[in-house]
Amino acid sequence: MPNHVTSVLTITGPEAAIDAFLKAHVLKKEDGEELAFETIIAKPDCVDKVDASSVSENAFYALTGLHEIEFPGLAVDPFAWARAQGFVPSSRIASHEDLLAWYEEQKPAELAKGRAMLQCFRETGCMSWYDWNIEHWGTKWGAYAYKLRDRVAEKLTIEFQTAWSVPMPILRKLMGLHLSLKFQLEAIDEGGPEY
Repeated sequence: MPNHVTSVLTITGPEAAIDAFLKAHVLKKEDGEELAFETIIAKPDCVDKVDASSVSENAFYALTGLHEIEFPGLAVDPFAWARAQGFVPSSRIASHEDLLAWYEEQKPAELAKGRAMLQCFRETGCMSWYDWNIEHWGTKWGAYAYKLRDRVAEKLTIEFQTAWSVPMPILRKLMGLHLSLKFQLEAIDEGGPEY
C-alpha cells in the first residue's frame, strides 16, 4: 500500500486563465470532480492495454529474452527462476525457443499479455502503465481525493492526493502550459516530512 501524499496547490493569476485551467484539467465524474493528469501529459493508448504483472513480464521474457529492463544488473535469470518456481515445466524447457513454443502451445492468453507489454515497450520505452506513470507523471497513479478548497477571482486553491510522491513532471508541465499563472505547492506525505 502506498503512502498518500496530500498536495495543496495554490494557483494565482488572471481570472480567465484560472477558468481555462479548471476547464482543461478538472473533469466532472459520476462521483465528483478529478484533477485529470491525462489532460496535462497524455498517456499513449498502448499503456493502458498492458497488464502490469509478473504474468505479463514472464511472457515478455518468453518473447524477447530480455530480463534486465526493470532491474539492471540483477544477477537472477528469470528464466531459471520461473523453472525453479514451477511456472514452466523445467523438464521440457531447455532453451529460450522452447519456452516460447511452450507459451504458444500452453498459455496463449498469457503470451498475448506479453505481446501487449512488448508493444508498449516498443512505443514508449516503458513496459507497463506503472512504469509509464512513474516516469511521466512522477507517481504510481493519477490524482485522487480532489477538493476545491477556495476560489476567488484571481486565486484558486485545490487539494489532491497521489501515491508515494509529488507529481513533479505534472507540475512542470502545468507551468509550461499556463504561462500567465503562478503555481505554489505545499505537500505532505502521510508517513513523512513536508515538501
